[in-house]
Parts: sequence; C-alpha cells; structure tokens
Amino acid sequence: MTRLTDDLVRAALRDGAGTVDRDGLRPLAAPARSRRRWVIPACAAVTAAAAAVAAVFAVPHQRGEPEMSLASYVGARYVVDGAWPTGGKELTISEVSTDRIVGRVPAPAGSSGFIDAAGTGDNRTFLLTTADARACRTYFYRLTLRGNGTPEGLTALPSATVPGRQGDGPDQLAAAPGGGRLAYSTVGCGAGKPQGHITVVDVATGVRHEVGLPRGAQAEDLRWAPDGRRLTFRLAADGWDGWQMNLFDLATGARTPISLGPAGSSFEIGQITPDGGHLVAIVSTGGERRIVWYSLTSLAVTHQVSLGAGPANVPMIAGAGTDDVVFAIGDRFYRVRGTKVESKRVRNDGTTGIW
Repeated sequence: MTRLTDDLVRAALRDGAGTVDRDGLRPLAAPARSRRRWVIPACAAVTAAAAAVAAVFAVPHQRGEPEMSLASYVGARYVVDGAWPTGGKELTISEVSTDRIVGRVPAPAGSSGFIDAAGTGDNRTFLLTTADARACRTYFYRLTLRGNGTPEGLTALPSATVPGRQGDGPDQLAAAPGGGRLAYSTVGCGAGKPQGHITVVDVATGVRHEVGLPRGAQAEDLRWAPDGRRLTFRLAADGWDGWQMNLFDLATGARTPISLGPAGSSFEIGQITPDGGHLVAIVSTGGERRIVWYSLTSLAVTHQVSLGAGPANVPMIAGAGTDDVVFAIGDRFYRVRGTKVESKRVRNDGTTGIW
C-alpha cells in the first residue's frame, strides 16, 4: 500500500477544514460489511493510557467536486483487483484517477486462479498466490507494472512454495516493504480441525521460518513493520474468548501477545507507523470508538484519541503516522491529527483491490 502524503490529504481536506459545525456532529456511520475486513472481539486488558477527547471537523462535499476513492487519498496511481478465495481467473489493473482499466493479467493456465494478493509498497510490484488443493500446496508469483500501469510481467517464485491451503479470514498474505520477504498464513489439509501455520519466506533464497502457533490456532490480518523483521497478526482457537493479537520478531523467533483493549472490546487491525514504532488500530469498548497507538518497543498502548460513540464496524485504515491517522468508515474519510478529527465524504465504490 502506497504511503500517504501530506499534500494529498491537505488537498482532499482543503474545503471547510477550519469550519466546525457542532450541531451537525453525529456518531460515525456504520458501513456495509466488506468481504475482506472483519472486526473481532479482543481478549485482554489494555495497559493504562490517557485518552484525549477529539473535536470532529466536518468537511462538506462541494457540488461538482469529484468524490474520490480511498486509494486516491493514499497516493496510489493503480489498483490491482481480481484475487479471490475461490480463485480469480483474471486480474485487472485500474488507473485510480480515471477508473480506466489499463491492463489485465490472466491466471496461469491450469491453476486455481489468483487467491491472495499483497502490495510491496511501491504501487508497482505485487505478490500473488495460486493453490493446488490435491497436492495441498500454495504457489507464489510476482507481478510488476510499468510506469503507465500496464503489466510488465508475471514471474513464478518456485522457491517460495509452501505446504497447506489458504487460511480463513482477511489478509493471509503480507509482503515486507520491497517484496524481498513474505509471510503467509495456511492451514493443513488433513481431516479434523486444521492447525494453522505462518511461514516467512525469503523470496530470493527460499530460506524460511515457521512461526510457532498454539495448538489449534489460526492466523489472519498479517502486517509487516517497515523493517521487514517484525510481523503482527491475530490468532483464534476453539475455546478462546475472542481473538488475540501477536507480535513476531524474526530475529529472535519470539512470539509475544499484544493487548489492545479490555475484554469485550472489538478492534480493527490498522497499520504499523513508518518509523516502525507503533501499531495503530481502531478499538471499540461499550459502543465507544477510539484510535490507539500501541508501542512495539514497550508493548503498551501509549496514546489514545476518542472518536465518540458508534458501532465497531469495519473501518479501513489507509495510512498511519506517529500521531497522524487516515481511515475510512463507509463513505466518510477521516484524518486524526493530535486530538482533532477531520472528515470528508469519499466514494464508497466497494473497491476490493490492493495498491
């Protein structure tokens, strides 16, 4: 996913950014549920941290002004779409500014179709998977785009092949910045309750590391830190009270549980900040939303901003800085800077692609 720039967001929010309509404030709208975005209960107590009350700045949509997609706001030029759990037979590459399809990539002949996809951070290189259910194998490919968005090539990565099939839930595949390393969540193909696995693979050499998971646990929402060393994800297993966030350190092999909120909370995994210092997530407890910054060094919540009342329902975080977060809920775009929340309408086009 392309990194957010201040200039793009400043332009998106320029109209009415200094106007406060306190009478018009309302709870954040609940969007329709997305195929690849879930909100699951958290399971542990949050470390004490001071919460700040946020003022909401409504930025009205101007007549004649285009309602841009979220991809526009994060600076992406192209969106790649077409990978599905059931196997997509063709990828499409669309130009964000015009919605024009500039390229198509058919799935390899005889394959399952494209199942998972992940961007590497440059909006030109993407990793993709296909599967062989009978052999219980997952295969990887690299897609590269030219400067004009047309496909330059689809390259098989045989050294990255892993046993198992795609796990359940969103974001089973994560590409480290630059695409030199990937992490993939799989489950076994045997009878009975499948055991989950996370395999980290060096794409160039095929060297791999297995992340040790508890018995019966399965993983989803994999996220790399910018250093390509630390990986966050969440786990669930039969008999657990909700989901458990985890941090894996490739250098040490240690897997550490993460606490984002008290029991009964729900959370949406967000982004790791560009400096690699924090995981940013939206957490809801008792119907009240807040954004939390979780330090990957001290392993504690260090900062929170209240978003007010509202159902915890599928927010999509598109960019996160140390004290700056951009996200969308339904057809509203939000930017949190310090304790101030700015809001603007975006096009809710149901985009499921990556950038």
